[in-house]
Amino acid sequence: VALSLAFVFAFAVGLVRPSMSLHMDMALLYEVRPDLKAMAPVFESVHLGDLLHKTVSVWECVASLAGWVVDGEVNAFIALVLYAGFAVLLPVVDMALILAATLADLRPDAAPATERWSAKALALSRKLRKLSMLDVSVMGSFVVVVSLASMREKGVIVDVRSGALALLVAEACRYAASGIAQRAHACHSEAAERSDEAVV
Repeated sequence: VALSLAFVFAFAVGLVRPSMSLHMDMALLYEVRPDLKAMAPVFESVHLGDLLHKTVSVWECVASLAGWVVDGEVNAFIALVLYAGFAVLLPVVDMALILAATLADLRPDAAPATERWSAKALALSRKLRKLSMLDVSVMGSFVVVVSLASMREKGVIVDVRSGALALLVAEACRYAASGIAQRAHACHSEAAERSDEAVV
């Protein structure tokens, strides 16, 4: 239960907090490219530094994709299904199955039917975990930042923000909860078998 609450909190924070940021260090750009210094008044008049300063969260990504889908973008629809469905929704469903199965196994008067339902829930959870892509999404953020690290020398700075770290914590909680749930179910099944043997 504690891991489930930690997952919900970290996941919610990760959805709304920025996951990545992009900004242009104009001073560094002029240092690297002195020939652009003459264009500084033009850049300042169009607020180029502000235009190239952007932070983005998962929630903003989903909202933008939904807006593009409404405008008729087919590619945006595919991206929305993959991102909102596989990276956002499936981890939540997986965690709900893990919690439900664990609570069912912890019942002292659990019937054999409840144990079978718990086993099916955990089996479905294992399948969903293979399909969910939240961990892939988070690692993708880190890969993008690392791959663009060389751009820092030219004044283009891409960073991982707190939202990605919160989602990483949420994924750690989900994997830990899954391991505990699987172990608890195995122990519960062994105890039930020993009880049945004792009765016989």
